[in-house]
Amino acid sequence: YPSSILGVLSGLLVPEIAECKQKNNKTEINYIINRVLHLSMIFSIGCCGVMFFFANEISLAVYGNIDSANFIRLLSPLVPVMYLDMATDGMLKGLDQQLSLMRINVIDSVLCVVLVWFCVPKMAVDGYLVTIFAAEIINFLLSFRRLLKNADLRMNFYQNLISPLICAGGSAWVGSFCLQMTKKPTPNLIVSVGVDLIAYWILLRLSGGITKEDSRWLKRIVKP
Repeated sequence: YPSSILGVLSGLLVPEIAECKQKNNKTEINYIINRVLHLSMIFSIGCCGVMFFFANEISLAVYGNIDSANFIRLLSPLVPVMYLDMATDGMLKGLDQQLSLMRINVIDSVLCVVLVWFCVPKMAVDGYLVTIFAAEIINFLLSFRRLLKNADLRMNFYQNLISPLICAGGSAWVGSFCLQMTKKPTPNLIVSVGVDLIAYWILLRLSGGITKEDSRWLKRIVKP
């Protein structure tokens, strides 16, 4: 569900990047792309942390049981891949790479059909999970490879990965503590996830994972 937020942001980036490309402003294009990848990574790791650490509560709140908890927890590491792929696709559209995206999506669809055909009959649900992981990872790698050819990416390993992972773990501990304060699972889950996300943001600011420049740029994109 949080992907809808990133989907809106990706849509806003298309005209922003297209305008820079029309002006041949490569410096601004590289700045936007690096900033988007950074914020998308932070956002996706935060969502991944919520799904991983609150899998039992999410399953109970949505389905009324915890039978789906293991699948939610198992698929949670795929969230950053899926969200980054969504952001990458939006930026490629702004760079006028629609034909490349179409080819990548065709490859992805063919791969899904082949994997479902061979894996699901033999491995059942595990085969379906293999299909999802393989298709999403390959789709992202192909899209990211295309983006590398059209932009100069400079990723900070600490800011984009180490800091968000540590902060996600710390904020999940805070949220889990709040989860034990009341007995009603669904309202308590909403409050706990909210506390988790607030703590995640605060820890990121304290650790330097998010800077004031990130906040200003995001506000400028969302509300010019």
